[in-house]
Amino acid sequence: MNMVKSGDYVAELDQFKAPEGIFWRSEDRVAPHNMYTKMSGLDKYMAKLDKKKSDFQSWDRQALKSDKTESDLPAAQAIRLPVSTGIFEVSYHYDTASKTYQRFQGGEAHQDREKGQISPDVVIAIMVNQKLSGDGNHMDIETTGTGKAYIFQNGKVQEGNWAKPNAQTNISFTDDQGNKIPLKSGQTWITAVDNSREVVWE
Repeated sequence: MNMVKSGDYVAELDQFKAPEGIFWRSEDRVAPHNMYTKMSGLDKYMAKLDKKKSDFQSWDRQALKSDKTESDLPAAQAIRLPVSTGIFEVSYHYDTASKTYQRFQGGEAHQDREKGQISPDVVIAIMVNQKLSGDGNHMDIETTGTGKAYIFQNGKVQEGNWAKPNAQTNISFTDDQGNKIPLKSGQTWITAVDNSREVVWE
């Protein structure tokens, strides 16, 4: 949060300072997970703060050169991401019919109230350095720099690397030869995994 407040590359949209009607809370969910907004409202708030629109560049989803064809890659029908245990343990199972990875949390299907089970097209695990924060209440995670990455799509896994030089740039994924790893079009979920742990698939 200190980076958000001190940096000029992230707009701090404080709900308590926003004009009335930009944010609202529903009564059918438990706080603090019941706050909502709309893009039209955020655009108005950004204009009031005199903030420019983001120049964020998305990933190129078109076919790019890669040193491996999909048939060369190992199968990955089930994935376990060791980010927590118990009711928060994360795993994915590949669904051949939809060609997506169905998400499970604590061994149960992770459901979205409106759309059913969460099922991204691409799952990416980036290996990062983590440490317990000074206050002992949360983890500090290094999300700039470089590290190993695992890209899961179409029931396969490709090992590669991630890079994010600074907070202003988008994260990128490359193979060991430096070629961009082509990502399938669709919803993509990225999970940061501590370097001391192991991503498992089968």
